[in-house]
Amino acid sequence: MSKILKKERQPLSLTEGSVAKSLIRFALPFFISSIFQVLYGAADVTFMGRFATAGAISGVSTGGSIMNLITNLFMGITSGGTVLIGQYFGAKRHKDTTAAITSTAFMCLLISVVVMIIQLVFGKLLIKLLSVPPEAVDECWNYLKICSFGNVFIMGYNITGSLLRGLGNSTAPMVFVGIACFMNIVLDYVFVAALGMAASGAALATVISQFFSFALACLYIWKTGFPYEFHKEHIRVDTKIIANMFRLGVPMSLQNTLVSISFLVITKVTNQMGVNAAAGASLVGKVVDIGMTFPWALSSALSTITAQNIGAGKPERAKKSAFYGMAFSLCIGVPFVTIAHIIPKQLLGLLTTDMAVIEAGVGYLYPFSWDCILVCFMFCLNGLFNGSGKTAFVAAHSMATAFLVRIPIAYFLSKIDGATLFHVGLGTPCASLVSLVLCVFFFRKYYAGDKIKNVQMIG
Repeated sequence: MSKILKKERQPLSLTEGSVAKSLIRFALPFFISSIFQVLYGAADVTFMGRFATAGAISGVSTGGSIMNLITNLFMGITSGGTVLIGQYFGAKRHKDTTAAITSTAFMCLLISVVVMIIQLVFGKLLIKLLSVPPEAVDECWNYLKICSFGNVFIMGYNITGSLLRGLGNSTAPMVFVGIACFMNIVLDYVFVAALGMAASGAALATVISQFFSFALACLYIWKTGFPYEFHKEHIRVDTKIIANMFRLGVPMSLQNTLVSISFLVITKVTNQMGVNAAAGASLVGKVVDIGMTFPWALSSALSTITAQNIGAGKPERAKKSAFYGMAFSLCIGVPFVTIAHIIPKQLLGLLTTDMAVIEAGVGYLYPFSWDCILVCFMFCLNGLFNGSGKTAFVAAHSMATAFLVRIPIAYFLSKIDGATLFHVGLGTPCASLVSLVLCVFFFRKYYAGDKIKNVQMIG
């Protein structure tokens, strides 16, 4: 591990050399990190599925969805800071790079404390609004309460990774995510399997592992420093940078938060279909996450690559990277959807032995899995748009399709006679298809041909 970290002290150049090689080399650690994140979440569900009740699975799933909502709120603001860091670093404006790092870290950690208080005060109300099955209510609250107390560590763990990636270092965050994943699996075994602590054990495993990873990331930054000439006097909380960070980050934060809320609404719909349907939908979510890891990794990598190339005055290179990203994403998306349709029961059987849950989940997996192809295009375009500062459009189309397509389709189809999870699952790929159409129109208007040369860096 130490050799990998030492090798990455000088970050990969994202503005020079082969576009395809730079994209793959920078995105691969994102992909591996995504796999670790999926394993991280799957570990909780797997241990719960094998050593706890269906109610406990549902409780952890809903509590995890609420925590994802909170995490996405922070990551939107952090992503705004990451775009600024990338653009300043690409333009070699190192004084502003340091100020952007300081300002982003300060604001996100401050907000994390406020949100922790809000979670503890309104958590039970949110659980009630989500129609959590009665047998899952206590487990859900135990999970949410413990994670809330560890909110600062969870957010700090995400913030440090984002800041390092903004500087072109995606390998170190991968190592820290891997350590957190390994610790979470070990602690899940101890708390859930050995001690029988169910949702409380899963939450404790999450908080402890992410605290340890956050501490390692801070130690790494302190020991290695930054990949440019760093001066302590440049450390400052800059109000102009914070304003730009919020201008970029608030749309992404709203997008992440409201899209997460839309999935919570879907969770409410599946919860009302019974505990087996709720547990089945939860397991399918974990399986589909695997199919989306590479497109998501490329989208995140493209955001940083685009930001640095916009800062360096090379917008065409950013656009070319997005096209490569789409092609690479399909190499994972198409095989995944094929496998999901050929052996769906075997896939879900990796996470639980409860046949009632598996049978319910198969119907959800069939339509939901098609989303893994649509996002190959949509995520990469979003990465290009976000990295060039067009975060408002990304937020607008994501929120519009979430609330005008995904939720209405899932809700109304769930009310027809004989409705199953198959009908509910149709909402997500339909929403992604509409988003993709909107993205193509936006790309043709502002990025096609020489139009991308008009895109300017921020601040």
